[in-house]
Amino acid sequence: AFEYAMRHKEDDVWTVMAVTRGVLYACSATMLLASIVIVVLNRSRLRTVRESLRRHMRFFDEVWAPLAEAHRDSLRSIAERTRRMEARLIERRRRDVGLLGWLAVSTGLRRSRYSVHSGGKVRQLAQGIEELYAEAEELSSQFQLWVSRWNTVGEVRFGSVKAPSRAIQKTVRSYQRDASLLSDVVRCTVVVESVEEIGAWLDRFEQLSEVSETMSLTAASPGPSARPVAEFHGLDSPDLEAGSHRSDSDVDKGCAWMNVTSVKNRYDPNFDVEDSAGYRDLSVCVEVGWTMRLGRVHFVPLRDWPHTEGLRRHICEIQVLFRQLFEAKKGVHREYIRFRNAACQ
Repeated sequence: AFEYAMRHKEDDVWTVMAVTRGVLYACSATMLLASIVIVVLNRSRLRTVRESLRRHMRFFDEVWAPLAEAHRDSLRSIAERTRRMEARLIERRRRDVGLLGWLAVSTGLRRSRYSVHSGGKVRQLAQGIEELYAEAEELSSQFQLWVSRWNTVGEVRFGSVKAPSRAIQKTVRSYQRDASLLSDVVRCTVVVESVEEIGAWLDRFEQLSEVSETMSLTAASPGPSARPVAEFHGLDSPDLEAGSHRSDSDVDKGCAWMNVTSVKNRYDPNFDVEDSAGYRDLSVCVEVGWTMRLGRVHFVPLRDWPHTEGLRRHICEIQVLFRQLFEAKKGVHREYIRFRNAACQ
């Protein structure tokens, strides 16, 4: 009787195991099927949204096609200049980090200003989103007024500080929760009328910037405070109106004020327009340094960064956009948000 009971008990155990195995197989198959369905549906939705956005972006193509045809040589020249900037950025990154450095950074043994997971993108010095927005609140309007002062072509359109909800969304979706990779919290747009003005703007920009210099992780080392050349005297000063072309007296032409951290030239004839659903602009991200004295922002040239006490640094974005494209951009923003959400960007 004992042997019979044990034999039946063993049979029951094997039965339970067989049933459990079957349930697990069924659950695994169901989850795999559900995953495939979700991917297919998401791809289908993304394709639909992309096509809808492309229909709304046709005006961009209509504006761009004749410009590209009429100014082919000028656009190629501008593209060559921006490619050289990009090449210098890549070379500087390789020199600063190296193969062993990338291994150390990717394993978490070392912190770098270059992100391993985002194509080597340069990080902000501020690591938390709260610190980023504290800097943006202090810097945004003053930075845009400063750009409007040294800008010599087109019109500077002020941009609002990036919405915190969108910043958090982008941090999670695109930057693996690394808020220091946000480089467009402070931004402005230069609206131009022609390809020639883009070239002229780039001339002026290159006078006042260096490509990927001073990539240290510290804002500044203690030392005697340098006296910045550029100073502002309040946001209500009549000679600081947005978009106005002012004297160069406060910006030394022989001195770099901006550290270029990235360049995206969507006017480049080789640019794959599918990546942006037809949208085109010239976007540069620059790191600026400043100090606060008596409640005012004082920008500091790159050469004085190492020995300026209390120096703060922040990466900002400047977009250069044709006026027709700038106006068209407003009408497609809602469609772009749909596309961005579908693509989890």
